[in-house]
Amino acid sequence: MVYLDKTMWIPILLIYSLPVSGALWAKKYVGGDVGKNITIDCHYESWRGSATKYWCHGWSFMCSVVVETNGQHGRSGRVSITDNPARGIFTVTVEDLHSGDTGWYLCGITTSADHPICSVHLQVSDVPDAVWGERNVTGVVGRAITIDCHYAAVYHSDTKYWCPGTSRQCTHVVETNGKHGQSGRVSITD
Repeated sequence: MVYLDKTMWIPILLIYSLPVSGALWAKKYVGGDVGKNITIDCHYESWRGSATKYWCHGWSFMCSVVVETNGQHGRSGRVSITDNPARGIFTVTVEDLHSGDTGWYLCGITTSADHPICSVHLQVSDVPDAVWGERNVTGVVGRAITIDCHYAAVYHSDTKYWCPGTSRQCTHVVETNGKHGQSGRVSITD
């Protein structure tokens, strides 16, 4: 008769429950604004394509499943999940973000062999982005170009301006004087 030391089972169980490194990955920190949508891409190894994918709220395996795939799609309230096995990515979309959505989540995959997870922290801001639009635009020499800049309604009565660069410390090329502004070849209309 062979007797096994029962203390050996504890390390074996701990090792078995650890996530598999590199099996699943996503951006660790993502952020969005109240009222807007956000998408989170969870990348996985292609051989896991047929496994169930899920998004859950919490920090560990004891999290609450928010949505999971049923085939390649799933939806629960404002949250949907879409799997693209050919690319090895499942995408989670949270619509109409609420400040209460802030917190830790897990991208997870359930297979018969293991259960890889990846932690993602979602930060939802109560202060909306002031301005958003296309980050890169292309024009043709000698022709006019129109660039649409969108802003949150709370900024409706504020002065709008156009300037080169990416910081707030730029020199204004043109700004609104009421609803319109012009400086040389550049004009702005609110």
